[in-house]
Amino acid sequence: MLEKEFSNTTQSSSDWIFIDEGQPEPLSRVVWILISGAAENNGSNWRKRVLPSARTWLKSAQPDSVFAIFARTEETIAVLSSAGCKQTDTDTAFRCETDGATVTAILTSCLDDGHVPDDYAAGPCCKWDESLQYLRAQNLLAAADWVYVADDDMYVDVASLSMVLSNYDPAEPYVISADGSISGETSLREWNKPIKRCNTEVPQGFFYSVMSRGLISRMLDDRIAPICKHTLGAYDTTVGLMAWKHGASFIPAREMTEMMNVDQGAAYCEKLRQMETRAVFYHGFRSDDTFTKCHASISKLTLTGLPKSFSARSLNRTFRDGDACAVLFM
Repeated sequence: MLEKEFSNTTQSSSDWIFIDEGQPEPLSRVVWILISGAAENNGSNWRKRVLPSARTWLKSAQPDSVFAIFARTEETIAVLSSAGCKQTDTDTAFRCETDGATVTAILTSCLDDGHVPDDYAAGPCCKWDESLQYLRAQNLLAAADWVYVADDDMYVDVASLSMVLSNYDPAEPYVISADGSISGETSLREWNKPIKRCNTEVPQGFFYSVMSRGLISRMLDDRIAPICKHTLGAYDTTVGLMAWKHGASFIPAREMTEMMNVDQGAAYCEKLRQMETRAVFYHGFRSDDTFTKCHASISKLTLTGLPKSFSARSLNRTFRDGDACAVLFM
């Protein structure tokens, strides 16, 4: 993935609708997909990211809704086996019981190293595509209202996300990402230049995305890997182009996203205690200690609702055959 930091944009209290009475409505059915790499760093991505996610923010996830995506390698199988995961009826999945959510590990034909631009199409973008195709083939998307796909170092405040999603009909084509702003812009990121050249309004910042069933159903017959190959971008810069092609309305969540400097580690969790309200999305958690301590800090903060001027947005034009961006799908 691109290791870019963009500044936090914490809003003043006058910019937000605060919710401090009662509890949020139960979250609509969500499928949670964590793009990972068990063979990377001697299996530490599984131990330091996926497992802590299952034990903290995903602990109350519904059964058969949490998936971690890996390459099918001997190293991956060794890491999963040592964690007590059991192979399922298929040869592409392991079921991993934890002291939180149960995680289904999906083994793909993709590469595990996601940090080499020439390998983006065969690495992280391949994982993005194959994870959705596996879930489709196993009929695991049929009951989902929303599908979350993200880096494995994300933390999501599920209560706040529930408030956000309750404002939108999942039958319509919506997607949330860490781009755009409440002031009206749909795209503030310029990481992927070829995409910017063909449509300046296509959002980037898809190191996490939350897609409605109305959008996912349109996208399943398509793939992002060709876009990644042509533009040398990973899914964090290319999913927006795919979503636009299939008629998405974009829900800008830059102001709802906290970017942790990974060098801070668990010390960042002390900073969170000083904040007034929760963000919805946090990026950069890369140790068990960070997930555990920050989970405790975030749970003590006041829930926050949507920015007062918040709305989903369509882009400047409709994608059609012959569009300047069409060549990127070939």
